[in-house]
Amino acid sequence: MSDFLNYVKNRDIKLYYEFVSQDEFGEENKDNKKELVVLVGPPAVGKSTYIARKFDPNDVSVVSRDDIVDEVAKGMNLTYDDMFVLPPSDAVPNTSVGGMEKYGMVKKAPLWMNWTKVVFQKIYDANETINSQLQNKFQEAVDSGKNVVVDMTNMTAKIRQNALKYAKDKDFFRRAVVFTFAESDLPEIFNRMRKRSAEIAAAGGSKTIGEDVIHRMIKSFEQVSPSEGFDKIETVSFNSWNLKNISLMIIREVFIWKLLQKRT
Repeated sequence: MSDFLNYVKNRDIKLYYEFVSQDEFGEENKDNKKELVVLVGPPAVGKSTYIARKFDPNDVSVVSRDDIVDEVAKGMNLTYDDMFVLPPSDAVPNTSVGGMEKYGMVKKAPLWMNWTKVVFQKIYDANETINSQLQNKFQEAVDSGKNVVVDMTNMTAKIRQNALKYAKDKDFFRRAVVFTFAESDLPEIFNRMRKRSAEIAAAGGSKTIGEDVIHRMIKSFEQVSPSEGFDKIETVSFNSWNLKNISLMIIREVFIWKLLQKRT
């Protein structure tokens, strides 16, 4: 048994979940170009882990709006969640809301924000800063000479086009990686989000992405098409941590270990 445990340790086996890729469109990157990789999927399906496994950290520039939101919020002594706070729907412009003074005065929402009539001036300005910094980050990334990974949900064609436009004059291999999952995986995805929120709260922060938000993201998903400009589209299936997956993985590793023992 000790020999097998040492084998497992040396194999650096990741028991949490695995990635199983499936080609959907296009050939592989035969010319070994730098890649612009657009990840597509809701939170907690393994996008960040995918980056860690697939890319040399010294040769990749990751574009993440969430990272910028965190930085801007901290600079204002606010949290991630604060960046999405809205005034009560009946709040009057040019006034403050009791108990919410830290968000600034209320202002009338611009027309493009058709889901609300009013916003907080301070939060609106913060999000303008976030969007500006995101544009700068995109440009820095495509100019870096490294692989570029867009680590956001990217659920719609319009959002994906926003990522691709920064590389339109660059010689990148453009890859879309779509994270798929079964409905039976949703409880595990929700559980991961709760754990993340608890860890952030324990560190003094606040980042809450509710089940309703994830459901809306899933509903908004638009299938990735070659017409968007990708050289390669692949899907990555999500296998959550469950007894079946663990059992199959252990059986597989025991089988491989026994084969190696016979060869030696």
